[in-house]
Amino acid sequence: MAAYTKQFLVAYPECDINNHMRLSGIMRQIQQIGGEHLDHLGLTYKRMEDDGFVLLLAKEGLTIRRIPAAGEHITLETTPRRPKGANLFRDCTFYDESGRELIFAETTWVAANPADHRIVRPKELPYDFVESLEEKDYAVTGQRVRLPGEAKSVGKRRIVFSDIDCNRHLNNAVYGDIVYDFLPFEVAQGRALSTFFIHFQREAVLGEEIDIFYAQPDSDTCILSGLKDGGEACFTAQLTFA
Repeated sequence: MAAYTKQFLVAYPECDINNHMRLSGIMRQIQQIGGEHLDHLGLTYKRMEDDGFVLLLAKEGLTIRRIPAAGEHITLETTPRRPKGANLFRDCTFYDESGRELIFAETTWVAANPADHRIVRPKELPYDFVESLEEKDYAVTGQRVRLPGEAKSVGKRRIVFSDIDCNRHLNNAVYGDIVYDFLPFEVAQGRALSTFFIHFQREAVLGEEIDIFYAQPDSDTCILSGLKDGGEACFTAQLTFA
């Protein structure tokens, strides 16, 4: 299957205190191009829902050479890869106007029944193109990040109406804002993000409150996790800085 490409302008409202794209903005673009590619293939959200499943993001890993700045024209390219087990995969690459790679993203998805959340394995999907996709070794799928024992609670985050999407849970891109909101200011404002990995473990819904835990195992690494009532992890994220 051919790659799908689009261009976009980095809008000022999508940028942070340093005039760089917010992590959440990067994550939105990754989500958006995946949806647009599926629409291009005729696999609209409505058609997939009618066929008994929706796609949910499970893991996302970014390798960052440079974060785009406001006003830049960016080319974004995405390629789906052959599924393995219950996982579906998609690459996304951000390029600047000169064709230099800025960000490379690996994403892992699962198909789930929207009514009972039962996982639908790729071989159960009613489409014949899946096996024609190119196979690739995906490091992000096997990546595991654990919250260190010395992690401390740094605050709570209630899920509000503007956080949720049509799947009626916290949209995956909003986690990028949550992560940065709970970083120390000197890290968020003064350090250049080099890699980012997040594991979406359990959905968060309207009205829930997540307890955010933070640890900094070394000078270049931050780990955050959001725990729901009962101690279940909602997400775990790791950031490394240059």
